[in-house]
Amino acid sequence: MHQDPDAAASPSLARRLKATELAMLLLLLLSGLGIGVSDYSEDQGLVYWLAMVPVFGTTCLVAGWSTARARGQSAASVIRTQLLHWGGLAGALWLLFRSEEHTSELQSPDHL
Repeated sequence: MHQDPDAAASPSLARRLKATELAMLLLLLLSGLGIGVSDYSEDQGLVYWLAMVPVFGTTCLVAGWSTARARGQSAASVIRTQLLHWGGLAGALWLLFRSEEHTSELQSPDHL
């Protein structure tokens, strides 16, 4: 009996897809929680999203790394892409936080 090579790889691919889908579902739930926190308090929302950057980044890095290995891509390119993407987001959030602090200082009655 001749066995299809793709059929032998299917269970591994199915498990990988299931793990990736579960990870993305978790990120979706964390995003919903972040929306609720942000609606409740802008300050706490910013803290929440800053704390979530490494969580989202690590999850996406692992998922991207897994996919890249399956495609034969180098781990270095995945790491570089993910670090630039999530590092840029963390930097943008930090700048947003700093600009809001500066704006609130300028608008305070003591400053006028």
